[in-house]
Amino acid sequence: GAIRDLIASNRINGTSVMVGAPGFDGDEARLLLDAVARATHAAIGLHFTLTAPFKPLSNDYGPTQGGKFLSLPRTMFGSVLGHLERMMIAEEVQAQVAAFKSAFGRAPDYIDGHQHVHLFPQVRDELLAAMKALTPAAWVRQCGRTTPLSQRFSDPKGLVLDLLSGTFRRKAAARARSRTLRTSSSGIAGGSVRIRLEMRRGAAMSCRP
Repeated sequence: GAIRDLIASNRINGTSVMVGAPGFDGDEARLLLDAVARATHAAIGLHFTLTAPFKPLSNDYGPTQGGKFLSLPRTMFGSVLGHLERMMIAEEVQAQVAAFKSAFGRAPDYIDGHQHVHLFPQVRDELLAAMKALTPAAWVRQCGRTTPLSQRFSDPKGLVLDLLSGTFRRKAAARARSRTLRTSSSGIAGGSVRIRLEMRRGAAMSCRP
């Protein structure tokens, strides 16, 4: 596929995988691993999914509609109101990480979220907790911008992501401090959850290895 070709030719340095997508299987994983092996450096991440039209990988996840996750609006509002079941979110994170490990033979290099669900209230707490235990060396993506506040109002969606990302960073930093991990201005570094500070709208991306 096009993504694999771009990775193998060093045009991009990473991609994330939606392990619950109908088209994903072991053959796709092997082809991607082959492309990464030909690249100078490339990362493979987990694209954590919690919205329709995709289906949960855990057995008891709910609520669902027709066996699928709820829509993005229902998932977002449910998380903001605190109506999601934390235990079910945790089990779904575990199931998707387990599926990734089964397909690729290792943990993901980083985790991001389909439709930014990993930034949502309730979801972010369970994701960060699971990463501590299951993917201790992985990055987790945030979506904040560095542009001045006065320049952001033309992009309402961007403002929402800025707000969610700010809370996400504070929670991750607090969790890291509670485990006496090192911190830096570009994120959280150390042997557990690390934040990859990826700036949108053409700004610089800052990473700490």
